[in-house]
Amino acid sequence: MNKALVIGTGSVAKKHILNLNKLNYKVFVFSNSKNRIKFKNNKIKFNYISSLKYLNHYDFAILANATWERMKFLKIL
Repeated sequence: MNKALVIGTGSVAKKHILNLNKLNYKVFVFSNSKNRIKFKNNKIKFNYISSLKYLNHYDFAILANATWERMKFLKIL
């Protein structure tokens, strides 16, 4: 199964998670904030991660966090 990393927990991240689930990706979400994504449908599957330590485990990453934070995460990626 393909794995995708989504950085951020806002409305854009939520849309990406929904679409990735439809494409049968295993989705992992990273966020600096304590915000949690809530879906009305409990069938949406994703996992929160607390570290970007194992970046080589993902097929790709989507930056869906605040615009001013993206350069920091691009450097990490």
